Parts: sequence; structure tokens; C-alpha cells
Amino acid sequence: MSPNIILIGFMGSGKSSAGNALSKLSGYAFVDSDTLIETQEGLKISELFVQKGEPYFRACEHHVCETLSNYHNTIIATGGGLPCQPENQELLKKSGFIVYLKASQESINTRLKNDTSRPLLAQPDLLAKRAPIYHLLADLEIDTQDQSIQSVAEAIWNTYTTHYA
Repeated sequence: MSPNIILIGFMGSGKSSAGNALSKLSGYAFVDSDTLIETQEGLKISELFVQKGEPYFRACEHHVCETLSNYHNTIIATGGGLPCQPENQELLKKSGFIVYLKASQESINTRLKNDTSRPLLAQPDLLAKRAPIYHLLADLEIDTQDQSIQSVAEAIWNTYTTHYA
């Protein structure tokens, strides 16, 4: 069994898009932690924040992180805040090869300018607060700014197979 490939990074950095492309390239299953939470809770993330609050959402994230730590040969895209919770960091490290997908604040703003579904997008300096955590956890960092999703997926897969082939 091969370790998972875990994609971390700020919202809008390309985790879901790269995860889908990487799944096609590798043949591994793809799982998005936010989608799992939405399915389990029967609510969109934005609705969950409003109805049950951020602490409840973070508890849901931790539960999903525990579940995903038992997976193998899976591409996992995490929500942007999941790796920032100390209780999730060790689980992620044990669960696989962690790839930090980086993008500038300007690039993220452009990508998400019409997206109203992200409750924490308006928080100032959130990327600046999270980036050092992503950096410390990562086995590989890839700047997604000027690359196609396919080239990001290929770079991840090539590095991963070099380490785990």
C-alpha cells in the first residue's frame, strides 16, 4: 500500500482541481474533506458555519481527518483550515505525502472574486497566518500561480513516484 497524497493550501489554491487531475493521472481515488463534511452534515460549509458555528465545523474536520488517516492510495484535498488545527497535523503527517499548493493573495482573490460560499474569505491576513503552517507540514511545495492544473498534477505525481516507487 502506498501512502496518500494530501493536498493542503489556502482556499482557491487549486486543491480540488489538482486533486481530480491527479486522481485521473494516478488511478488513485480522490476525496475532498469539505465534500465529506457536507455529505455527512447535510449542509454546505457556509450553512454549517452559520447554523452551528466554526468550533462545530472544526470538530467535523477533525473527525474527517481521523477517518481519512486510515485510507491508502488516495488523493485527499483538505479544507484550508484543517491543517492549521494542531490535533490534525500529526494525523496528516502519518497519513501520507503532503503537498502544499501555493498561490498569492492576489491570485486567490482573482480566482474567488465571485465565490460567496467561503465564510472565512473576508478575514484579513488569513493567508499570511496559515502559510507558515502549510510550509512546515509540506513534503513538497508547488506554486500554482502560473501553471496549468495538469502540470501541477504531473509535478506532484513525478515527485511522489520518485519517493514511493
